[in-house]
Amino acid sequence: MGVFSLCYGYMENKNINPVWAFVGGALITLIIAVGIVWFVVPDAPQEPVVSGFTTASTANHATSSTAQVGPQETITLFSSNDSCSGRFLTIPSGGAAVRLSFDSDITPSATVGELFGASTTHSLPAELYGCGAVRAYAAASTTVSKSEYIR
Repeated sequence: MGVFSLCYGYMENKNINPVWAFVGGALITLIIAVGIVWFVVPDAPQEPVVSGFTTASTANHATSSTAQVGPQETITLFSSNDSCSGRFLTIPSGGAAVRLSFDSDITPSATVGELFGASTTHSLPAELYGCGAVRAYAAASTTVSKSEYIR
């Protein structure tokens, strides 16, 4: 005995229009189906969030300093280091955007390098950016704050 026959039996006793009985049965069936799907189908797996250093690695603060980047010259912000776990770079508000190179074979310039905007702080985990030398270029003079963490 299904939902439709229950509605039809109720309809005969109460003198209800068969169309409304069918619509009511369809709504009840739809609600039950949605409820079953809601509770039975598992949620989609969540993608991991890249948030800087991995939780498995331990990091000790090694160095913090400021560096003058620009105008229109390339400097080395971080030297190559085999034991780094990550680096942080802060470009102040009011400063110029900075272009970085994470490869010693590439010299950043006005059109070459990864662009980092002013008024931002960037986490540069070793898992993504490595521990090689980081070179910087800015079109205008900018003082950046830099920190390096080692394992």
